[in-house]
Amino acid sequence: MKEKFTVLELGDGIASGFCGRLLAGTGGQVIKVEPQSGSCLRIPQNNEPFASAFEYLAMYKKSITPLLDTNGLPPTEILMLADIIIEEFDSDLTKAHQRIDELQSKNPHAVIVVCSPFGLTGPYAKFSSSSIVDWAMSGYASITGEPSREPLQGGGPWCAYVGGATAAIGALAALRNKVSLNQSEIVDVATFESMAALHQWSIVLHTHQGVTKQRSGNYHAESHHPLGLFPCKDGWVSIAVSLAQQWENFCLAIDQPELLSNPKFRSGGLRFDNAQELDTLIIPWLKNHGMDEIVEQLQKWSVPASPVLDIYQVIEDIQLKQRDFWVNRDDIGKNVRAPSLPVTLLNRPDGPPLTPNLGQHNLDINKQVKTKSNHPSYQSKSLSQKNDLPLAGIRVLELSIAWAGPLTGRFLADLGADVIRIEHRNSRGIGIPPGGFEELALQETSSSWQWGDLAPPDIRSGIYPDADLGEKPWNRQGTLNKIHRNKRSLCLDLKTEKGKAIFHSLSKGADIVVNNYRPRALERLGLTYKELQTTNTDIICMTMSGYGATGPFRDRASFGPVLEAHSGLAMLTGYDEGVPYKFGAAFPDGVAGLIGAFALLDALHERDRTGLGQDIDLSQLETYLSIAGEKIIESSYHEKAPPMIGNRSKMFAPQGIYRCKGHDNWVAITISNDHLWGNFIQLLNDPDLNNESYQDMDERHRHHDLIDAAITRWTATRDKFEVMQKLQKLEIPSGAVLSNADLVNNPHLRARKFIVAINQTDVGVREFPGFPIHFKNIPQIQFQTAPALGADNKEILQDLLGFTDVEYQELINERIIAEQPDNSPT
Repeated sequence: MKEKFTVLELGDGIASGFCGRLLAGTGGQVIKVEPQSGSCLRIPQNNEPFASAFEYLAMYKKSITPLLDTNGLPPTEILMLADIIIEEFDSDLTKAHQRIDELQSKNPHAVIVVCSPFGLTGPYAKFSSSSIVDWAMSGYASITGEPSREPLQGGGPWCAYVGGATAAIGALAALRNKVSLNQSEIVDVATFESMAALHQWSIVLHTHQGVTKQRSGNYHAESHHPLGLFPCKDGWVSIAVSLAQQWENFCLAIDQPELLSNPKFRSGGLRFDNAQELDTLIIPWLKNHGMDEIVEQLQKWSVPASPVLDIYQVIEDIQLKQRDFWVNRDDIGKNVRAPSLPVTLLNRPDGPPLTPNLGQHNLDINKQVKTKSNHPSYQSKSLSQKNDLPLAGIRVLELSIAWAGPLTGRFLADLGADVIRIEHRNSRGIGIPPGGFEELALQETSSSWQWGDLAPPDIRSGIYPDADLGEKPWNRQGTLNKIHRNKRSLCLDLKTEKGKAIFHSLSKGADIVVNNYRPRALERLGLTYKELQTTNTDIICMTMSGYGATGPFRDRASFGPVLEAHSGLAMLTGYDEGVPYKFGAAFPDGVAGLIGAFALLDALHERDRTGLGQDIDLSQLETYLSIAGEKIIESSYHEKAPPMIGNRSKMFAPQGIYRCKGHDNWVAITISNDHLWGNFIQLLNDPDLNNESYQDMDERHRHHDLIDAAITRWTATRDKFEVMQKLQKLEIPSGAVLSNADLVNNPHLRARKFIVAINQTDVGVREFPGFPIHFKNIPQIQFQTAPALGADNKEILQDLLGFTDVEYQELINERIIAEQPDNSPT
């Protein structure tokens, strides 16, 4: 059997650490290369008795402490062990390129994965960053928090985790090509682009309608309600009503059917516009009931809902316990827990899931050096042409809704897979009133609508170009077209016997079947791994459900904000009053989509290696908790949830988001050491800051309010981009708080070709977010239109399955396949 790959982790940050942890979770050998003094992540922070980030990120890895050269690199014979090398840089572009050049010369076969805040190219490549700067630049801070207050950062360094997960996808994708190309591959992954790519519809809202997205507190976006966090008798609950049926079920569940006849609440957009009035009617019911009672009642009616837990409560969650998600870390302390793997794959890490001691594996790796030939262990698939994309020749059947499953499918499609989206004729009507497109067609687009205005409420959720339904509105929804590019569409009714038979026939020639339905949905359809494997023994299946395929909550309805609330992470995001805040976009879905793509790339690697397919059970709740491992360790050690810190930092002071000149303009700033503080106060020249005691970080923490006031006096008279540029010249981590409009027009994203134009079917040319991974040698990814509904029916059924014209017409007549939804204008 071919060996699993070997990874050298040279980077020493969260992004590179999480990338390495994901690769270690596949059973690959991940070697953490440390200086004699140890990784900087080993240093405890905030008077903790242990370094929680290192204790989490270094699980499943090996540690070596070789002699390093002047560039900080280990000897050539150690570098030659690696199939993948992980690097991480922040602002020092010269050092980055020097190290990359040296790595390529010493190991000409390795995939070199480079994590950084802004990438190796572009106007911001030399910028310094911090966690709050990542949140500010990502576009997430601008839409999180109250519209009357400053934007909010997330409650942890989770942007860097997203960068690491994206880098892990790039590593496995490049690994499929590297031996056949016989040259080193460089994978350039920026946290900035990785986060921008996870916006569900923020970017298309601007490119399709010119709307600058606003903060909405604990309400969700512009087109749904009730969807957010709500107070109840004993805490908070998360409720997610996005579909017409869910609204009806919600009203019946709370015994208020009269709400269904109120014209102010007939659509999600109208309910959002009238949210305060609706809340006065539903919150009294919520405040009369406890969290568990509300969730049980709503879930009984298939309305996504969950309690808003804190991190410590999550550790005792029955679902996670029954799925054995936690790892005991008794080496740190009694009852200390850490997340295990975000998804369990066929090949697993050897040995206990502990953190290695410094240099623990020096002898082991030295033995490997002596017995290893100067060739990489990994042998890729044999490519027919050098210009193939990594997943060329791979066929994927995608059964998906919402965001997580489609995002996984889009990653695979962008990387060259033939992704066939199996969809129902009515799958493109999410968020519209019960009458469907036929009813919408009777409503004229508001003549008063102007570019930059929100669309009329009934059509708002679709983000139609120019707020215009057009002749075929089901093909014009910006939300769907963003996520389904590079795929094919087969509009097939799987509830019919013929539809199921067609799917089974397609699955015989497929490599992957991915879905993000609740587990019981596939079971009812007879499309489980066990059933598909009978005719395709090496097929790979993955179910991406909210809670996983086992456990007491397996069949609960979920949605991104619901999982965010259940995970405890919402209780870490807020100002400082203890009131939780949801993100302005569905963050858990994006994280699950990334982990899903990574899992399937590894499953393909395993099949190349062993010939075996597998059944992957991915829980979106567990993937989301995987980005907060250090918080779990800290909370279980102290037996309490960590406090909310708003926009400040436990480590650095000052840090915050400060008002700038103009409406809702802000800048994020982190002063991470005393030297930068000296440069900072010299620039501001404010007498209130010329206090010698402020040279001490602890003193700056104690006088944070006074310092913040002085900083705001300076920033409030200046443009946010001017402030960012001035501070970055002093190497101070800082970043303008970017809106969705700023992301679309950002010079750095434009320079790195992240904003791309696609000639979309039934729309024309519009701009969309591109692909967040840059390869040196792999061909540039081409962006093809998202398919019209059923656009590929004939090609798929006749070319792949051999249906005749007569048989094809029979399927149309029997409504097994379709090219337009029910209740569509004729």
